[in-house]
Amino acid sequence: MNVLGVAWIGLVSDREAMRHFYSELLGLKLLEAEVGFAYYQVDEKTRLEILASHTRTATQQRADAPAIGFLVDDLESAVQHLRQANVSFMSEIQEWRSGEVIHRWIYLKDPENNVLLLLERHGE
Repeated sequence: MNVLGVAWIGLVSDREAMRHFYSELLGLKLLEAEVGFAYYQVDEKTRLEILASHTRTATQQRADAPAIGFLVDDLESAVQHLRQANVSFMSEIQEWRSGEVIHRWIYLKDPENNVLLLLERHGE
């Protein structure tokens, strides 16, 4: 398995002040926004997403701690590697398209129950 970096950080919040803080005060570039989420660019590879608590994605992570997504070069291979080590996954592989970019990810937990994702992106 080859981790290339942190690709995604997910926060759960229904407060408009959160969107204001990250875009206006920290100056992160807003890539996409809807009622259920706001998606920001942190750097070339890292994205921050603020998820509304009612969304399917938000219900898969803890509201009291960020979820961290690690960028991998081959998602299927990474999943297979971790399954062989008896790591359990919280979901199957999911997919989302943002413009021309395809995001594929899977949720899992570390030994302390922190929510993690393995994420693969194509088309950037």
